Amino acid sequence: MIPLTKFNTRISGSGQVVTQIKRSSAAEILEHSFQARLGGHQGIYERIGISRFPVEERYGPATSQMMYSNNEVTEEISDKVSETFGKRIDRDILALLNGWRR
Repeated sequence: MIPLTKFNTRISGSGQVVTQIKRSSAAEILEHSFQARLGGHQGIYERIGISRFPVEERYGPATSQMMYSNNEVTEEISDKVSETFGKRIDRDILALLNGWRR
């Protein structure tokens, strides 16, 4: 999971946390979240329950979740892998047959 601070996250003038995960979507206000430095790590946190502690850091989706949720990105990656494999396979076979690599 990727911390929300790595995305387009800011603190509004009223102190609310505003974040945008996907470029194509609108920014959202996280009502009960706040920005703090805990244990040397700057992050976006949310209280669990009504007491002051414990708090839990808020995360965005993992890279693999973002990648596989978009079919265009998945197809583009697949095409690029096939193209790169096609370019390298002949060169690698030739290198092995000529003894340039072991």
